Amino acid sequence: FGLSDYWSGGPFPNFTPLSMVHLNQINPSFPNPFVQFTNTNTGWGSNTEGFKVGIELNQNYPGPSKTFAMLIQYENAPMKFYTNAVDRMIINADYNPTINNATINTEGFVGIGNNIYWNEETGGAGPRSLLHLQGPNNTSFTGHGWRTWQRTGTYISEHSDNLFIGLKNEFNNNGINRSDAVIVWGDDQASVADQLADNFRLIFCGVADGNGNGGTNPRDVQTRNGLETMRMTAFGRLGIGPLFTWNTPPARRLELLDYQHANGNTTNDPQLRLTFTQANANALNTTGRWTDFQTSSQGDLFIHPRNGATDRRVGINTISPGNFLAIETPSNPNPGASGETAATLTTGI
Repeated sequence: FGLSDYWSGGPFPNFTPLSMVHLNQINPSFPNPFVQFTNTNTGWGSNTEGFKVGIELNQNYPGPSKTFAMLIQYENAPMKFYTNAVDRMIINADYNPTINNATINTEGFVGIGNNIYWNEETGGAGPRSLLHLQGPNNTSFTGHGWRTWQRTGTYISEHSDNLFIGLKNEFNNNGINRSDAVIVWGDDQASVADQLADNFRLIFCGVADGNGNGGTNPRDVQTRNGLETMRMTAFGRLGIGPLFTWNTPPARRLELLDYQHANGNTTNDPQLRLTFTQANANALNTTGRWTDFQTSSQGDLFIHPRNGATDRRVGINTISPGNFLAIETPSNPNPGASGETAATLTTGI
């Protein structure tokens, strides 16, 4: 079945329908080819009622093709998308749900996930950010870690836990034209304890070993869980290294645990390097200018400054140590509890 518009510029061009229903526009002065759906609620007295599907010619568009494909919802109601008779996605109209005792406008917000969450027709809150991804494993969700400023970004939720990646307005002395980039994760516990709350982790996954479900070696990038490189607790204890777990979280504000490095040495590599000039990737210990700090297998602190292949010196209160270890006391020293001070201490070979 095919329909085409009226042509007044000469012989009528040949038009053969190429689909079950084919609408064609020949004369650009005629209306764009749309299919319009209306009912008694929307009314049917104009071409801006109900729902329309079609294409529109836009001569001002700078791209090579000036024809837009369009879905137009003229009513103040959401657009919903289904597969297998299940609600999979929603695009909000002018909607004002109350979440965490705050009423917000979520017009234009997009939610992707199953229908137990988006049911706005029964009072559901719907998507909480411009893009909201709702996982398939869900319990009842009443807001928890969500805040009213988590709008401009992507909100991901599952099992009543959540992640937000986006922008946060800072209303301070710098004025309102300030939006900081933020990564926010949240838990569903009413009273969060640092050792019990969900963690934030960075994980690298290489090519899967077999079907991707085998192996548990935490230092192997091909296992099911991948290689965890960083973990942070809810109260900001940060661990860098592959062996932190929920049962053995970082113990300090910053904890470095290194069992995997580039030199094939998996037990005694330094945990921290302060670099002035980078080392060559193929000669990490004999090029560049740097100082390594390491806790040894015996629990000792090893400080190792280098300039290329040459060992350098350690200075305390001096930037130009004269020996391998130099301690300089500042002028007008304040003696400690022992009453003892040292003017200068140097030690070397």
